[in-house]
Amino acid sequence: MRRWIGLAGTVVVLVLFAIVVSSQIVTTPIAEGLVLTDVVGQVTLLGASRDRGPAREGVPLNAADRIITGPDGRAVLVLGPDTSIRLQQGSSLEVVAISRDEVHLELDEGRVEATVRPTTGALRVGHGGREVLGTDADFRLAVVGDLVAVEAERGELALKGMPGQSRLGEGQRLRQPTADAEPHVAPIPDGLLLEVAWPEPPRTRQKAATIVGQTEPGTTVILISGDHSVPVVAGPDGRFEGRIPLGAGQNIVRVEATDVFGEAAPPRRTEIFSDQGVTFGGATISNGGGP
Repeated sequence: MRRWIGLAGTVVVLVLFAIVVSSQIVTTPIAEGLVLTDVVGQVTLLGASRDRGPAREGVPLNAADRIITGPDGRAVLVLGPDTSIRLQQGSSLEVVAISRDEVHLELDEGRVEATVRPTTGALRVGHGGREVLGTDADFRLAVVGDLVAVEAERGELALKGMPGQSRLGEGQRLRQPTADAEPHVAPIPDGLLLEVAWPEPPRTRQKAATIVGQTEPGTTVILISGDHSVPVVAGPDGRFEGRIPLGAGQNIVRVEATDVFGEAAPPRRTEIFSDQGVTFGGATISNGGGP
């Protein structure tokens, strides 16, 4: 009798152990919600159920909420202990939907950096019908005008709304200038391309110089000479062109570039001499920008 009682007790213990183990295996931990954290600088939060105002750390986010970062603003959205979305400066992000299986965000402009893990469900980030879906990946997404750029730093991403492309592999970058354009996929580069065609000869009678060059599409290029600074944005083919004012005499002209992900190239520089006023017999003749 004691033998049967002992055997029955052992069976009960084994059954309970099996139930506990199976429940841990089949149940995927789901984050309780999307929360705004690490607010730095100017960050605004608005939504259908809340008034527009400065964002505060620890605020749970709902569908239709929008986070806007200023030129010096940054914010982090967390989903459980493993998934985070880092919103960079000058960005606007809307929460489209939150469910047990997926969080859906819409990036109107700017850039996000995301770390996604399976324990907290999938992350979908879109822009005008073009979408990136990650379940176990680290990726960056940037929007500048109509340009959408994606980098899969770790793991693979699913793509939607990008002609001819449904996946983006680890270590790859995708750029699509417009929604109708063919996406360009290539390995993530080690650095930002910046080629400058300096004016020839490096001496002119003009009061300004035209600077032409090549970089990545959507890159912000700054032309600098003395107190003058002229920003230009590279076109869909990566070409940029700008005109920088020159002072009389020797001018040090510098070109700086920062791509859509915030990566900068080493500056380029040259010297251009401007004969704006030429003295003949005590009289100064101004060329007024002529040849």
